[in-house]
Amino acid sequence: MVEWQPIETAPKDGTDILILTKKHGIRVARHEPWAWAKDVVWFIALNDGPSGGTFAHDATHWMSLPHPPE
Repeated sequence: MVEWQPIETAPKDGTDILILTKKHGIRVARHEPWAWAKDVVWFIALNDGPSGGTFAHDATHWMSLPHPPE
């Protein structure tokens, strides 16, 4: 069973994961290394467009995405 882990242990290689944030709740996101950010930034895609997302700085926990059904 997959369980929530502290955000400090999350992968930072661009892998899509579930994150838990205070502002956005549970969202699919991936780590984005931005030079302007002083802390860890998580990108939350809101649609398929090139600018269709937002950033989260307040993630507290993460977990892997479940495998899709066969």
